[in-house]
Amino acid sequence: PNDNDHGRVGAQIARPLLKELGYTTEQVEAICYAVAEHADVKNPSTLEARVVTDADNVDRFGAYRVLYMCLPDIGDYDKLAEKLRQRITKLESYHARSPLCTATGQRLFAEQLDFQIAFFRKFVEEHEASVLPAL
Repeated sequence: PNDNDHGRVGAQIARPLLKELGYTTEQVEAICYAVAEHADVKNPSTLEARVVTDADNVDRFGAYRVLYMCLPDIGDYDKLAEKLRQRITKLESYHARSPLCTATGQRLFAEQLDFQIAFFRKFVEEHEASVLPAL
């Protein structure tokens, strides 16, 4: 399986649940198409798919992802600080590109980026303050 499979798998899981909840066939198809398409296409073709794509991208930059990024190197302060320095540069480039599909997605994405950048900068500043100069 590749990273794109989660969209198709999600649509397969959602279909019977949506039917059970009483959504019309047209609504079920629109929702499942959006869920499946969001992981496969750079420019989603429907509003629903653009919203799901944006939600997926906003989620990738939340607090959980901060932990996910930090945990592998949590025992090596220097390595983690360097990793986060590099990550700050990458996050700042996302601000410049504005990669989301909707205005709301852009706003939420910018908030997530600002959160991560501020957290990582604070971490790097604390690391720099704790490093003793070479004698």
